[in-house]
Amino acid sequence: MVHLYKLIRLLLKSLVELNIFNKYSRDERTQKNGRLSTKLYFLILILCLFIFGIYLSLEKQTRTKLILNPTKIQYETLQNESFDEFQCPCNHISVKYGDFLQFHPTYHQLCSSVFASNLWYNAYEVWNITNSCYYPSFQNLASFYFSLLLTFCQSANETVSNSLTQFYALEYITSNVIQEIQFNYEIMSLIESFQVQLQNSFRQQWNLLQSVLANNQIISVRKTNFVLNGKIVNGTLVPHSYIKQHENCTCGTNLICYETVGFCTPSRRDYIKGMRIGCYMVESLFLSTTECFYDELCIDIIKSYMRISAPIYSKLNILNKTLPSQYKTNESIEKIINNLFIEQWNEFYSYEMYFNQCQPSACSYFISQSPSFISIFTKLIGIYGGLNILLKFFLPNLIYFIRRKKKQQTGISFLLFFHHDNQYILNDVIIPMSILLLLD
Repeated sequence: MVHLYKLIRLLLKSLVELNIFNKYSRDERTQKNGRLSTKLYFLILILCLFIFGIYLSLEKQTRTKLILNPTKIQYETLQNESFDEFQCPCNHISVKYGDFLQFHPTYHQLCSSVFASNLWYNAYEVWNITNSCYYPSFQNLASFYFSLLLTFCQSANETVSNSLTQFYALEYITSNVIQEIQFNYEIMSLIESFQVQLQNSFRQQWNLLQSVLANNQIISVRKTNFVLNGKIVNGTLVPHSYIKQHENCTCGTNLICYETVGFCTPSRRDYIKGMRIGCYMVESLFLSTTECFYDELCIDIIKSYMRISAPIYSKLNILNKTLPSQYKTNESIEKIINNLFIEQWNEFYSYEMYFNQCQPSACSYFISQSPSFISIFTKLIGIYGGLNILLKFFLPNLIYFIRRKKKQQTGISFLLFFHHDNQYILNDVIIPMSILLLLD
């Protein structure tokens, strides 16, 4: 225990007398300055290294990570980690829509039925009646009516096909791979915009035709808006025409003027549900509905006026009510036409196909992490080197300057005041002459 005590005292004495400055000098004052400089050196050095050590350990380091040729799964995993400035540049910044988006539209069964066909064309082969109570009757209009329906079906199909071909050739441009949520949102908006624009474009074509017919008051060959008659006067045929009236309106003032069309014989009259005759055949088709096409009784009425030998007779059946459809069984034909007869667009798009076409060669992101012990230790060594040079240069000079300044102030104070009776006054303290002689 005694030895330990002596060892501690020896250690403390060594620390007190430690001098890394001027340790070989024999001048006591220089030795004292060196010991004081040493104490300040270690105090400042330890304090600075401690502060820098805490700062470096709390400081976050930003590092760049690079993933080469990432797969879709890797991309999604990294995306879910929410790294800072996560980017995956595309090798192909433009990708054609057709490479990841396809449409497989299904059309209303009306277009594939016997109603949209040329089997109605030859009225003499179809109908078993030749005379009608009024003109035009259904047997006179059917060939034009259903041929026009076929034309609309073919036009809609061709319009959709051509538009899709052009649409598939357009390019989807992204400089970086986008997230699947954003991709789905943008593609759904794109699909909706394409469908609306296509329907509007198709509708405008027929609206233009209707406007031309209405504004020019063109006489219909089927006598649906004008009736042309003639009488012989003095051996000369004098034509006479008048505007056709439908129920309570006239085509001269109202283009949307119609009446229900049907069959009429001297002994019988039958009206066809939903079938209307307007000022023009286009208007007639637009104003009609699909009600009769789903009604067994209505079809039986039509067939009762047909020749059994007619090719269309055995093929004329009602539409299938059980097939899924977005339209009602008594839907306006105009609405179906405006929608290009489409039941479902059946669009298919794939984020994975887009990702593969984009082909990102690498993904980069930044991560913030605490520095390692080796990193902190290495930096502290560098800081120590700089502090060591600065402290060893400035501390001895600073201590020497301070002590010298203090000594000068002390020397002047001895000469400030002189008092009689062999005594001096030093800072308001009377010091005998004998003591001053000892200090000299």
